[in-house]
Amino acid sequence: MATYSITEAKKRLAELVRQAEGGRVVRITRRGRRVAVLVSDRDFTRLERPRRKITDHLADWRKEMRKRGIAFATDADFVGLRDKSCVDPMIQK
Repeated sequence: MATYSITEAKKRLAELVRQAEGGRVVRITRRGRRVAVLVSDRDFTRLERPRRKITDHLADWRKEMRKRGIAFATDADFVGLRDKSCVDPMIQK
């Protein structure tokens, strides 16, 4: 990733735009602090695209696993189960 000051970027704008079009990320600084990034329109469009929720990915994955015959536990599988490993024996009657 190339880094240029604003002054330098002004002088070399056409070149930096070509670099960004080619897929290179160009970082721009002001007084040594990063303030902007120049990227291709293709990369910007990809970054701007809404992202799917993890729950949607999980639902799709579960559907795919079911198609392959892999079963998952349901809420009914847990009815009546209780973890007794932490029960204090002094409290039991």
